[in-house]
Amino acid sequence: MEGLILAHDGTLRLNDTAAADVISCLRHKVVFEDGVTLRSVFSLFSTYPETLRLNPFLQGACDDAAACKDSGCTTEEFTHLELYRQLEMTGAPGTPEMNIHTLVRGINDTGRHELRFFRLDTLLDMPLLLGQMRHVLFGDRTSELYCNTTFSLFEVIEGIAWELSFQGGSLTCSLRR
Repeated sequence: MEGLILAHDGTLRLNDTAAADVISCLRHKVVFEDGVTLRSVFSLFSTYPETLRLNPFLQGACDDAAACKDSGCTTEEFTHLELYRQLEMTGAPGTPEMNIHTLVRGINDTGRHELRFFRLDTLLDMPLLLGQMRHVLFGDRTSELYCNTTFSLFEVIEGIAWELSFQGGSLTCSLRR
């Protein structure tokens, strides 16, 4: 898998060359340049508008982000945001099942925290890091294992879109409709 670099300004570089066709880059492994924030991902959507077609929540989230101030959108609740995978396995008794989720959480000294209760205007300028895979085995005892993993550009976009679709500050998702 070729390496794709997401720059802090939202541009993509593939093998030290600017990526012109983002759709052909969706399968590539992503590495974040130092200084990437959630705002960097929204800049990616602005630079490569065809990415907005990948998830129905993205355009609404971009509209919400555009309404935020240009800088200083942080919270003291977290040190950074982390995109990570969680693999959950359940089994006996019953039919074994495995689910893989790509999640974004706010990180602080007490652990990982959901973002749904935080408004976008407190998250945009938080550092965004790629995390590990959390393997959780549910059974008589619940056990966890953390493993290194990679993310494709598609997985980064879809994971962030999924998380923002539940984000409480966004007007995009309304249960009353």
